[in-house]
Order: sequence, then structure tokens, then C-alpha cells
Amino acid sequence: MIFVNSALEGKTPGNEVVVKIDSSINQENLELLLEVKKRIEERIALLEEIVIIKDEHYNSIKDLKTKSKTEKDRELISLIDAKNSLNLTKSSLAETKLQIAKERDIIKKSEIRVKNLYVDKIYPREGDYLSPGAKIAHLHDLSRGKLTIFVSREDMDNLDSGNIYIDGEKKEVKIIRKSRVADVKNISSYEVVLGVDSREIFSELVKIEIKKEKADE
Repeated sequence: MIFVNSALEGKTPGNEVVVKIDSSINQENLELLLEVKKRIEERIALLEEIVIIKDEHYNSIKDLKTKSKTEKDRELISLIDAKNSLNLTKSSLAETKLQIAKERDIIKKSEIRVKNLYVDKIYPREGDYLSPGAKIAHLHDLSRGKLTIFVSREDMDNLDSGNIYIDGEKKEVKIIRKSRVADVKNISSYEVVLGVDSREIFSELVKIEIKKEKADE
């Protein structure tokens, strides 16, 4: 780990680098592969010219009675060899391009950015070795919140048609999930997860009421 932006902890950055992993070896590999790619492309251009010349030469003699079968066969074999060399070189170019794409992907992913997410904690420190699967940061999306409540069977039935009040205020909420099975710990209650607008303070207790409004008489 060559860079850790610990100053972002407790903040919601717009689009900033949180950590950067050492990718110098990948950068060196990329430069070498780009040079290899250039040489292969030059060889392909040369082989394509050779194939054209050999193809034209073979077609010019294949029907001539003045040329022996042995000579015609020799030219045909030479043409086939040239085409095979061209195809093998093209395959080598495709493989090199794949390696280049992989190195570029590694380099791109070595820099991790955070955009519009709350950075709760950054785990690694500069100089740390980051093993595969290691935690990098604990992030939160504060643009929306979630409320987990446990309701009775009656309230469960009223959820879709009733109104939900949070701390005494009627709120527009989205029902994210409703459990069909009673909770193990909260006997005879059903877990419901509600999506709510962003709050200044999270992980706090609020009062939830589900009211089925009476129709106007």
C-alpha cells in the first residue's frame, strides 16, 4: 500500500482516492507489452506483404505448362507456410492485447476512489501488504436510510393501505422487505425493512406508527 487517505474518515468525498496499491511492476509489464505489440504489428504488416507476393507468384505459374509440378508444389508450400506464419503472428498479437488489457485493469483497480459515500473507516495503512479479500474501507450510502421494525400480524396487513408515522410525522416510505415468517426472537412479530429519506444521525431509535386512516363520512 503506497497511499492511504486517512483524512477522508468521517467525510463524504465527491470523487477522491482513498487508497492506492503499488502497481509499479504492472506498469513496467505494460510498457514491455506495448513494445512487444508494436513489434508484432510490424511483423504482421511484413508477413501480409509476403503473402500477397507469394500468392501472386503462385497464381501466375500454377497453370503454366512450362513449370514443373515440383516447382509449382514448392511455391504452393511456400505460400501456405507464409499464411501459417501470418496466422500464428496474429494469434500472438491477440494474446498480447489480452495481457495488455489485464495489466491495464490491474493498474486501474490499484487506485480506489470513493464518490458520494460516507467513509466510516479505512483499514490499511501505508506500507501494509494487502492480501486478496482484505477489507479496505467501511462505507455507507447516506442518501437513503433503512428502518427495521417488527410488527404484528394486523399491522402487517395494514402496511400497504395504511400510513406510516415516524416520530409523530407522516412519512412517505418504501417497503423494502416484509418477512412472511414470524421472527424467532420477537415472538408473534414480523420483520419489516423500510426505506426512508437520509437522516443527519443514523443508528438511532425512532417511534413508528402504522395508522389506517378512516374514510371521510
